[in-house]
Order: sequence, then C-alpha cells, then structure tokens
Amino acid sequence: SSITIVSPPKSSPRSHRQRPAKSAGAEACRASRAGAAATRSNRWTPSFKPYPTVPFSERDLAVIVDRSSAAADLIQAIRKAGKPLLEQVELVDRFEGEQLGENKVSQAFRLRYRGKNETLTDDKIQPVHDKVRAALSKQFQAELRS
Repeated sequence: SSITIVSPPKSSPRSHRQRPAKSAGAEACRASRAGAAATRSNRWTPSFKPYPTVPFSERDLAVIVDRSSAAADLIQAIRKAGKPLLEQVELVDRFEGEQLGENKVSQAFRLRYRGKNETLTDDKIQPVHDKVRAALSKQFQAELRS
C-alpha cells in the first residue's frame, strides 16, 4: 500500500491579486461624506467648564400643589424665576396624605444658589428665593408648606 500526498493548488501571492477598479464617482462620494462628517458639529463633544471658585448655598422649598401638577413643570418655573443665581434644582421628596387635603400633594425641592464671582449672603439669596415662591404661587396656586 502506498500513501499519496495531495497539496493544495498553488495560488499567487496576495500582492499580485487584482482589486476591482473603483470608479471616480464612488471615490468622490466617499470623500465628500468624510468631509461632511469631519465638519459636522457633534453634540456629544465634551466642553470644558471651569470649576466654581465660590461656594454654593442650598435651600429647601416644600410646597403643596394639586396632584395633577407635574414636578417637571414646577422645576421649569423654579429655574425661570431663579435666574441668574439658581444653579441647580432637584425634587427631593413627594408626599401624599389625607392631612394635605383631597387631590393635594407636597413636593419638596432642593435649590442650589451660587454667585458668579462672589460668595452669596442671605441678603442676596432671599429676594431670589421669594421670587421663586411667588412664581410657584401664581402659576400653580402653591401653598408654602411649614
């Protein structure tokens, strides 16, 4: 009995293979898409924001509003009324109970105030905080919770 060794057919080296010819139109289209992508503004590009050099001051505000009042709507009103000192606002508590009345809820927010170039005092924060309270009272008939 004899053994026969079969080798694969010889092929030309990779460098000698023919690539299909590219049309000039395809190259121009690819180049224009690359150029458009390179110049398009990217909303995900991080931007540098300098660290604040002055401290912030936080205050909590709890109001009683109708159950149908969305926290997002209240936050938007707070942001608008708190400009330019209001830096951040967040909902920290939402309470529903019989003692509040029918269809009423209490929503508590934490407001962070910060001056651009100076440390804020109560004398500077209080008028803005009162303006926020007045806006909530006017737009949502909010009652200050004590």
